[in-house]
Amino acid sequence: MEKDSNILVACHCKKHKKLFHLTDGRPLGPGADYVDPYECPDTSWEKIKANSKEYVYSIYCPVSTVLDWNESDYDDWKYSENALFNILQQSYRVLKRGGKLIFLRNGSKSVIPKIQGLLDQNPPLGKWDISFFKDNDTLPFSVLGYEKRNAPYLVFTKIGMLPKRKRITNKSRKVRTANKAITKAASLSKATTL
Repeated sequence: MEKDSNILVACHCKKHKKLFHLTDGRPLGPGADYVDPYECPDTSWEKIKANSKEYVYSIYCPVSTVLDWNESDYDDWKYSENALFNILQQSYRVLKRGGKLIFLRNGSKSVIPKIQGLLDQNPPLGKWDISFFKDNDTLPFSVLGYEKRNAPYLVFTKIGMLPKRKRITNKSRKVRTANKAITKAASLSKATTL
């Protein structure tokens, strides 16, 4: 497995400035994937396998208006909100359970309840636990960047329910068991009446 294959970088591609792990200074490995359909049309979310990544790093994605909760300009807000919703939906698909979507240098702790409210109004965005980290040193995992800099991070951790297929299978199993019991009871009832 190639180094850093558990990482996807959003709104950035290989032709852009090289990224580093800020904790130990090593360059981002060749196994990392990148998605920036605007600057690099050959990259797309659809090319990334579902449930294949542990980290999605958002590098300069246009989401700061919502993450800073700056409602001053409606057009900027809607554009930022749509970008955030798209990144959340796509990240939810590609991240493993417990995987993290990391917004670098964005937001503050006070926006978490507001963003949670947005998520609650839009169930297709998936189930997330949102955390705030004051700087690089408090993060329990490595972050990416161009140079060491202390700044806040908003981290969305993917939580969720069982996949639909499993829930349906379990429900179907209960229905099949109940149907067998009814059939057995009916045949016993016929046998006793003869």
